[in-house]
Amino acid sequence: MLFRILISLGLGLFLTACTGQANIARTSQAASILVGQTGAILTDIDQCRIALQAEPTTATRSLDQTRMRLLNWNTQKNTDANIQADLTRLANDVDLILLQESVRNSAAFADLDPAFHWSFSPGYQRADVSTGVVTASRVKPLAQCSLTNYEPWLRSPKATNITEFSLSGTDETLLVINIHMINFTFGLHAIRQQLLQALSLVEQHTGPVIFSGDFNTWRKARQDLVLEALAARNLKPVDYTDDYRKRVFGYPLDHTYVRGMRVVAGTSHSIDSSDHNPMSVMLEF
Repeated sequence: MLFRILISLGLGLFLTACTGQANIARTSQAASILVGQTGAILTDIDQCRIALQAEPTTATRSLDQTRMRLLNWNTQKNTDANIQADLTRLANDVDLILLQESVRNSAAFADLDPAFHWSFSPGYQRADVSTGVVTASRVKPLAQCSLTNYEPWLRSPKATNITEFSLSGTDETLLVINIHMINFTFGLHAIRQQLLQALSLVEQHTGPVIFSGDFNTWRKARQDLVLEALAARNLKPVDYTDDYRKRVFGYPLDHTYVRGMRVVAGTSHSIDSSDHNPMSVMLEF
C-alpha cells in the first residue's frame, strides 16, 4: 500500500481528472425512463436522482428507526482464508453491511443470514471476477444506484453504491452512501469531483444519512477536504473507542459519517484477514 501511494505521489502532477459513468437498479417506475423522457442521454448522477426521487411501485419492509447497527469493511477482494469466519462473526447481527473491494457472490457470504438483500456496484472487472462496493441490508431498499469514477492515471474504476430505505414509524427515508474513493492521485481535483457528486444526492435528501466507506484519506489535504465537505452538509464523523482503523502516514483511511442520528457506540476490530480493519457502529434516530 505504501509503495503504491509513493508511486502516486511521484506521478500525481501528470494525472488527469476523472470521468464518471453509472449503473442503476430500481424498484420503482424510474427504471423505464433512464434515457430521459425527451430522448436525451442521462448522466450517472441524473439517473441516481431519478431513482431516488421516484415513487416506489411496490411496498417494502422498513428498517427499525429506534436503533441501527452497521459494519463497514474493506475486505481486500475477499482473498484471505479467514475472511468468511471474520465476516460471519462481525456481521450476522447487524442491519447494514457496507463493504469495499468485495467480490460479487463471494463464498465469504455463505454463512450470513440468507435474508440479507445485496446491492452491488461493480468496480474492477475481469472475465473471472468482479469486485466493487457492496451494501447488504435486512430489508430491500426503496432505490439503489451506482456511480463510477476512474483513477486519473491507472484508469481503474472506483464505485459508489447508493441505497435508500424506508424507516419504521416515519415518512422519512434513510439514504446510505457506500464509497470507495480514488486513491492514486496527488492532487485533489479527482477526489473532490467524486465526493461532490455523491454529496449532491445528500443535498436533495431531507431525511437521515449514512455516508461511509474507504475514503483513502492518507494525507492531511485529503482528510481536510472530506471533513469540510461533509461538515458543510451537516454530516458528523463517528468517533471510535477502540480505534484500530488502518492508517497511512498516520491518517485513518476508513470513516463513517452520519446526519440525523445519534451515535451510541463506535468501535473498530483488529483482524488479520484484510489489510483494513472493520468498523462497527450503533446508531439511534
